[in-house]
Amino acid sequence: IFGGNISLSLYRQVQNDVLLPVDVNGSVLETLGVLPPGYPSLVQPIWDSPAGCNAPPGTPFSATQLYFSTPITGTQHVYEGAELTSYLTFGDLVVQPYYDITGSVIYSTDPRIDNPYSFVISGVQVANTPLHKAGMVFDYKSPGSAFEYLFDAQYTSINNPNDLPSYVTFDAGIAAQLEHGTLTLAASNITNQFGGVF
Repeated sequence: IFGGNISLSLYRQVQNDVLLPVDVNGSVLETLGVLPPGYPSLVQPIWDSPAGCNAPPGTPFSATQLYFSTPITGTQHVYEGAELTSYLTFGDLVVQPYYDITGSVIYSTDPRIDNPYSFVISGVQVANTPLHKAGMVFDYKSPGSAFEYLFDAQYTSINNPNDLPSYVTFDAGIAAQLEHGTLTLAASNITNQFGGVF
């Protein structure tokens, strides 16, 4: 009646000399002598225009307000983490919990990355990559029944792609096996957690 399995995986991968596309602040490129002299003055009319930021006359403008997509070589990217999964049966109920730790860190001493304006911070978890994710799925179908019931809960920590605080969502569904095919009714994010995003 009761059974299942549990699996744990640990991993660590180091990638050296990675070519990384980075948005580099204009002031950094200006300090390095890469930005052409007078470039901010050439860009300011576009910045001030309605097609740009529609800045009012006299608004200060400098290279600090500009970012340039720049490929940077010689970086190190370290991936490490753990994946815990399980498949458990309690009679006709199947429970599948999981827990993931995902570390993703860039290391670089390049001044185009190692500066106060950089979106990529050396030695810190990469943006939009949550460190923790967890969830649990419940699946119930009694013998001989045409109906299957499903319910799940999913947890995502901060630093997620939706740029939200840590959150939990719940989903539920019913599947009916018909003579020709399957009819499924499902509801996602049933507690309306951060409604409009999911």
